[in-house]
Amino acid sequence: MKRIILVTLLCMTGLSVKVCGQLQKGTKHWAGTVNLTGIHTHRKDPPGAPSGSSYFAVYPSVQAGWFTRNNRMIGVGLGSSLYFLHNKSELASQTYRAGLNNLSLSLSPFIRQYKSLSAKWALFLHSNANFSYLRVTNFQDSVKDFDTGYSVGLQVNPGISYWFSSRFALESDVNLLSLGLKYQHLQDVNSVNFNSGITTGLSNYFLLRASWYLQ
Repeated sequence: MKRIILVTLLCMTGLSVKVCGQLQKGTKHWAGTVNLTGIHTHRKDPPGAPSGSSYFAVYPSVQAGWFTRNNRMIGVGLGSSLYFLHNKSELASQTYRAGLNNLSLSLSPFIRQYKSLSAKWALFLHSNANFSYLRVTNFQDSVKDFDTGYSVGLQVNPGISYWFSSRFALESDVNLLSLGLKYQHLQDVNSVNFNSGITTGLSNYFLLRASWYLQ
């Protein structure tokens, strides 16, 4: 069903003839977003052996694009992912610490096709390749070790844009309908991942992004 919806959206954008003023050839596009998440827990049970854990992640990204023709944009995105996990426990007056730090840096060239719905609303279909550098650091007390790797992938997802003014808009990828394929090499392990947009977190289906369209 998701493939049928994606093909329908592609046909709609490919046959679009209506041009919103912000989607004309020659318009420049800038966009950015930052996604933050984290949690901290602390346990006092059993008595005399408290423990705690902290998790924090931040995902900043920026995009730059140029309309090479009406309703069609090509561009490139830069993104990163920072993930921190820290565990602490005390036993017999001794403190033990362990954790994991993940870092990824990505480059994503893309093509985006728009379909104007009105002067303020538009649908788009976003297709991109992704090239990422990965670094994982594990630590236990004073002992640390790390490994590096990479990933490459392809992603297609629809989205929607709403303009508050002629230059500023909010847009969101509709990840519920996305399709993706990724190959990853990390810690001497090769893996291939297919993503059909299924996720247990509703907030992951939609991610707002601030966008500027400059003519």
